[in-house]
Amino acid sequence: MAGKAGRGPGRFLSIAVAMFVFATLVGFAAQASAVEIGIDDETLTIDVGGEVFSEKCDPCHANIANTGNYAQEIIFSHGYHQLIACSGCHTRFPHRPEGTERPTMTGCFACHGLNHGPMGSLATGKCEDCHNTDRERMRPSFHTRDWAEEPHVIPGETRLQTQCMMCHDQASCDDCHEDEFIVWEPEEAFEYDSDGGCLACHGDENLTKNSDGRPKSFQVLGVDDSAHREFSCQACHQDYRYDSKIMPTPLWQINAGFACQECHESEDPESTVAEDYMSSIHGTEIAKGNLDSATCSSCHGGHYIRRLDTEAAQ
Repeated sequence: MAGKAGRGPGRFLSIAVAMFVFATLVGFAAQASAVEIGIDDETLTIDVGGEVFSEKCDPCHANIANTGNYAQEIIFSHGYHQLIACSGCHTRFPHRPEGTERPTMTGCFACHGLNHGPMGSLATGKCEDCHNTDRERMRPSFHTRDWAEEPHVIPGETRLQTQCMMCHDQASCDDCHEDEFIVWEPEEAFEYDSDGGCLACHGDENLTKNSDGRPKSFQVLGVDDSAHREFSCQACHQDYRYDSKIMPTPLWQINAGFACQECHESEDPESTVAEDYMSSIHGTEIAKGNLDSATCSSCHGGHYIRRLDTEAAQ
């Protein structure tokens, strides 16, 4: 940043004008990595490319916590989200040539409605807590008014976990199906899955907390190169979910091990790996309730599990 403007009240009009110029410049230089704007006798260089972080917003939003609601229908405050990295919600610089780009509902549900294992609920998932608009009026584009017969079949089969279950549960389907004497058993469970939404926070290199008297990083790395790169986070971390289903144990490490068993058994019914583990000293200890016993990840790791067709797995 070439210079830094003062934050007295006399400069806010200049900043507003500068923002108009800034938006215009972004429109002409959409591919540029930086834009310069002038405020009084000072020049600010704002990086509009790369990762989004607070210092990029500060020149125009002097106090991000006071940046209020952007639309009457949304109940929102930046102040409630200050512990979350800017890039967790804004995956790219939000001021675009075509207008300001706001986070999607899918982005919000990376945290909202999520029961974060032993931590409990991260943020409310109730529509009315964030929306002034009546729920019945908040329909996604694919959600037609006439929801009978054909209009919902394909979305129900292709977006059940990634979209439908964000607002609905199994009872929502059963109420109508039972009236029409329809029996529908999807291949997927009636559960919302945020896919890679956990990386909104766990992709941040600064996500740390003190553990055993020292800082510990909770950034997730290695997934793109792992054998499980095609799976969503919830596929393994089944206790990080959007309902109140009771897990086998209170420890995510153990529950993730049970997820390994379920998936590998279904992929290869003739495999005895899960059976061999459960009959081993480690498995028998787990069955007795000794949650300190070794699990799948104790030997195989987690996010770094290599693909069998790579040299690293040999």
